Amino acid sequence: MTTLITRRFCLSALPLLACLLVPGLVQNAAAQFTMTPNYSTYTSVSMDGTYIYTSVNVSGSSSGTCPTQPAYLANECHSTTHKPQVYNVIGSVGGWQYGSPVYWTSWLSFSNNQQIAYTKGVEYTFNNTGQVICTAIGGPIYNVSALPEFFRVVETTVKLVQDWGNGDCETQAACLPGQTPICTVVVVSDGNPCFKGWDCDVLAYRWSKTANYSCFPYNECLPTTTIPGWCDHY
Repeated sequence: MTTLITRRFCLSALPLLACLLVPGLVQNAAAQFTMTPNYSTYTSVSMDGTYIYTSVNVSGSSSGTCPTQPAYLANECHSTTHKPQVYNVIGSVGGWQYGSPVYWTSWLSFSNNQQIAYTKGVEYTFNNTGQVICTAIGGPIYNVSALPEFFRVVETTVKLVQDWGNGDCETQAACLPGQTPICTVVVVSDGNPCFKGWDCDVLAYRWSKTANYSCFPYNECLPTTTIPGWCDHY
């Protein structure tokens, strides 16, 4: 059984920014040509029996108005584009990817997708940034970088303690002596009737190197007759 698991969060757009044009005419430009960026960055992380997958998306648009005079400022405004660029690195895999420029009030959406073949118990660092580059200012009008996150696939052996029927199998950890599971699997949904035990791979994450792990609620579990069994532990 292969189950993909995902997590996503949204990062709010930056406050109102003015796209200031032409040094020496900043005050006039700011009064007539402003851009309000409304962008968000979304991430997702999932796993299967071979890979950890990460996705980073930046999407949204800007609002504002172009002046009609002076002509150079109106032309500058109407030629302005916004270009998305997204940084996604999991472990040693990934980097920057760049989307196509769009007119500054147009909707844009761009994703950078990566995957890494994982080794159980090895921790992988996930870094990501979402940016939108504005040609009028020659740099980012939106720039959000998340703090690093740390992911690892851990193995937990579990045994059946209650068969609720319809393939809903309540379990508890059944580890070799001296081993403490990082992720405790509570319920496995896998077939009817339930098996006596499973080896479950679970995606665990933490926000810093010193924090405790949290675990995703879903797992990839394969039947086992070896109980107690291995549990990835500190």
